[in-house]
Amino acid sequence: MTFSVFYLISYYKTKSKPRPVQVDETPLTEEDIRKYYNFTQFNKTHPRLHCILSPLSVCDGFRTENNFSRTLIIVKSSAESFHIRKWFRWNIKQQKDIDNNFKIVFLLGQSPSSSMSELIKEESKLHNDMIQGNFTDNGNITTYKTIMGFNWALKYCQNSQFLLLQEENFKINYKNVMTFLEKEDDPESLYVGKLIRKEQTSSSNPDHVRYIPKEEYPLPFLPPDIAGGAYLVSMNVAKTLVSNFDSVKMVRVDDVFMGLVAMLSDVILVHSKKVTLENCAKFTKMLACRTFTSAEEILGAWEESFEINF
Repeated sequence: MTFSVFYLISYYKTKSKPRPVQVDETPLTEEDIRKYYNFTQFNKTHPRLHCILSPLSVCDGFRTENNFSRTLIIVKSSAESFHIRKWFRWNIKQQKDIDNNFKIVFLLGQSPSSSMSELIKEESKLHNDMIQGNFTDNGNITTYKTIMGFNWALKYCQNSQFLLLQEENFKINYKNVMTFLEKEDDPESLYVGKLIRKEQTSSSNPDHVRYIPKEEYPLPFLPPDIAGGAYLVSMNVAKTLVSNFDSVKMVRVDDVFMGLVAMLSDVILVHSKKVTLENCAKFTKMLACRTFTSAEEILGAWEESFEINF
């Protein structure tokens, strides 16, 4: 209990920094990017990622008959976030009328702590929903988790129709997501979320939450991208993106990497006002929003699921 409360506070302090966005009417063009990036060659900078833990039967429970919106939720989780994963599992179980439309998995790296690693193994055995990669879990290279999540979904969850990738401090309105997908005109070509058209590159301060060294990305502005907090991708688009992963140089910030991949893949990025990087004040009208904006919120959610499950 003491460790959990301490981590709740430290989690809030490190995760609650606002995203530094500078919007400009003129987006960075594809021509600007291609002057510095060669998208035609295999990039040897990519690590050999493989799964240490892999839940192979998660998507077996999808009911496929007359079920259009089968969605795999992929949560980028920190190794230590036992309490938050618990809350996610509890929260989705409360959605009784949409249970067959959504399945959930968590993306983790390895913990340097042997005791923590043992706890993660036990958690995986108990819930069978954790995908752990062969890399150290830290905030420096979020792209590893995203690549691993896409690859896993295409291999082990081919009966899902959509992927919903999110960070663990975001909350999803599942009913609104279902309604959105049912009304979408072109659901097979979907890549939708909070579109950032022009954001300054943070390359001078290694401690910055979105620091990218110039050798990874030399331009002063980032490419148009969908913010990595929460976004929806159709399975068809996911396959196209994955096929081009190895043609894009590794960038440690995952939504920047995905923006480059989308550009190479000729995938159209769709902006939705119903995905916000701000708090959940208007949650009933949103698809996704940033929750856990204070230590008190995190503690309250954790205690709520704790009381019900124990």
